[in-house]
Amino acid sequence: MSKNIFDEKAAGWDTKQRVESAGRTAALLIPFLKSKKYGVIADMGAGTGLVSFALAKAAKRVDAFDSSQKMLEELSKKAPAAGVENIAPVRFDFNEDEFPAEKYDAVASTMTMHHAKDLNAFIGGIYRMLKKGGRAAIADIDREDGTFHENNEGVYHKGFDRDALFDAFDSAGFTGIRFKDAGTRFVERNSREYPLFIVTAKKRGKAEKALNIWLGHLFTALGAAGVVLPLVPTTPFLLLAAAFYLRGSNKFYKWLVNHRVLGKYIRDYLEGRGVPVKAKISAIALLWVTISASVIFLIKIAAVKILLLCIAAGVTVHIAMLKTRREKAK
Repeated sequence: MSKNIFDEKAAGWDTKQRVESAGRTAALLIPFLKSKKYGVIADMGAGTGLVSFALAKAAKRVDAFDSSQKMLEELSKKAPAAGVENIAPVRFDFNEDEFPAEKYDAVASTMTMHHAKDLNAFIGGIYRMLKKGGRAAIADIDREDGTFHENNEGVYHKGFDRDALFDAFDSAGFTGIRFKDAGTRFVERNSREYPLFIVTAKKRGKAEKALNIWLGHLFTALGAAGVVLPLVPTTPFLLLAAAFYLRGSNKFYKWLVNHRVLGKYIRDYLEGRGVPVKAKISAIALLWVTISASVIFLIKIAAVKILLLCIAAGVTVHIAMLKTRREKAK
């Protein structure tokens, strides 16, 4: 990224359009990042702090990373007037400098990723910055024709294809990769609107991944049994399998949702069809019969018994909260 371009633009960067857009984006980022345990957040490509100031309300400290010293100086000027004391400006060029290791509870980035020369290095660097259990939330622009920027110097990606970006996050080691539409950005210069997205993901430990994969396998088997056995529900178990796979293995998650037979049940639910009450009751009943039998007759270790019962309780709540499909009266 050219430092001179942003140094020159720093003083006039906070236009009304950018301030409003940053506010909308921050409102979408914070619900994913906000938690008591996410004490220290890194804002990559912070600029003058338009998003950093919003993140600071949800964190003990925000480290505002940017390659432009002038941008960071503008941020520092605004902090006292805003009464914000928990933002630390950090001069950092992600195309040149080495990313810090396992320091942050969360990493956010807004309209910065398209300036990364090496996309895989950028995403991998963010992964390394995170502690285990840490989250990343990145906002950027969908694939465009190169007209979004007036000057494409320092722009290495003309937006992003979401499927390709999913694979890049997967390769870095992230799980729970999800995309959310983030509205559009209007460009006065060419009177066009460009769609934006937010991609969120989590850095999980090996044990957590393994547990989620095992549970995904379990509920996939139960859901598959429901396809051929009339008394065994299908959709609730396959939805649970997808949820656990999303947290443990992107490969298994993509396999399940795209499966020729099993994937249809998940897509039907996601398209708003919901789950019948009878299916919910059957799923919860079968779940507790299976778990109870395992705890009483198969499992000998007390800690494992408690873990299984806690999982069963959590799954019960999850099934109960699924959207209900109302059956038409005959």
